[in-house]
Amino acid sequence: ITPVLAAGTHSIEIKASLANGCMSLFTKSIIFYTLNISATSSVPAVCQGSSTTLTATSTNATGYTWYKVGTASSLSTVPTINTGPLMDSTTFKVVATNGSCIDSSFLGIDVVKANFKASGDTTLCPGQSVNMTVPSTFNTANWFILPANTAVGSGLSYTVTPSTTTSYRVVATTASPACSGSDTVIVTVRSVSLPVVSGPRGVCAGSTTSTYTS
Repeated sequence: ITPVLAAGTHSIEIKASLANGCMSLFTKSIIFYTLNISATSSVPAVCQGSSTTLTATSTNATGYTWYKVGTASSLSTVPTINTGPLMDSTTFKVVATNGSCIDSSFLGIDVVKANFKASGDTTLCPGQSVNMTVPSTFNTANWFILPANTAVGSGLSYTVTPSTTTSYRVVATTASPACSGSDTVIVTVRSVSLPVVSGPRGVCAGSTTSTYTS
């Protein structure tokens, strides 16, 4: 139909020319739909393994079908769904229908993965220090000594000077959403023994002696 009609109810007048030269005129009432489908999430990003709620909104839709982009099977046929646990960032598609009218909308959900590897595993001599760090993608970090899990400090970097071999556990958390992960750093301290000197404690002037270390 030209011109394109706005959504709503319209009366269409149709004229038909008959073979006998007569004209036939009739009027038809037609409803034009605008679905205006949109999809929203309760949160834009979730921690790995968490879920969120997705909601489809439309002005005239009578049916909805949800899909994960990249998969053929549908997830649900209701306007609001729960994603279930998400392990990777995922894009969802919702299709709205009303009779033969179809419209669709896409919605991406970011998944934040909090697994990481802290730096600092090393071997030191007594009295030496090491700076242990977590990636800058995290917002906060707390450090603990194992096995008692005693809190010893905080910050994305933490410097220690252990006297003996020590295992440290760090728990790091992202800003938004607040997703936490942990890792263990082992700082090995070498065992150093002082040499033992053996031999005579005194000698006569002009004499010689031998000493031994072990």
